[in-house]
Amino acid sequence: MFTGIVREIGTLLSISDIPSGKSLKIKSSTVLKMLALGDSVAINGVCQTVTQIDNSNNSFYVESVSTTLSKTTLGSLKIGTSVNLEPALALNERLGGHIVLGHVNGKAKIDRIDGHKKNKIFYLTVPSDLKKYLVAEGSVTVDGISLTISSTIPEEGKILLSIISHTLENTTLQFKKTGDEVNIEVDILAKYIEGIFKSNNNSNNSSNNNSNSDQSTFPYTENWLKDNGF
Repeated sequence: MFTGIVREIGTLLSISDIPSGKSLKIKSSTVLKMLALGDSVAINGVCQTVTQIDNSNNSFYVESVSTTLSKTTLGSLKIGTSVNLEPALALNERLGGHIVLGHVNGKAKIDRIDGHKKNKIFYLTVPSDLKKYLVAEGSVTVDGISLTISSTIPEEGKILLSIISHTLENTTLQFKKTGDEVNIEVDILAKYIEGIFKSNNNSNNSSNNNSNSDQSTFPYTENWLKDNGF
């Protein structure tokens, strides 16, 4: 598990073909000291496993399978590209961002960037199936960065992100331009809530179709939430 607090900007040193996909070699200094063989590390928000460490060259290797390469921006990275790095969360650390799993849900496109060097507003078009999880002032992970959604434009499938100077200076957002793609991971809490409601609906449908079934159902329906002030 991660928090979306980028610890270092690393560099992709090499890409090699392997039977399952690609082997990526990442140059690092700060994060490298926190890693051991077999550890999880987030690369642009994608959870990967450290398969080899090269201390003599301040680098480590991960293996990205074909599904990961196609679903995330890791498949389009080029040698020399900067990447956001975060080691897995230790239990004695603060949860500085929000709960991030490193399981990318899709890719978003940067449609527009407004502002100046110190503060910028990014306009992202997100995949249609992810729009329902993204709300104003909610959390989202963009290329491994925990961010707050400033506002949404639902009819255009866009979210707006207000990026402060510290975030720009310490992540790869400083290098992004219009037309670039970024990895998106939605807040897992939203997906859990969706799963609960889906389970409730399935339970209700099953009860309606079987008069002999257990009539007790999960109580937290939309009407229940409204009645209780949510």
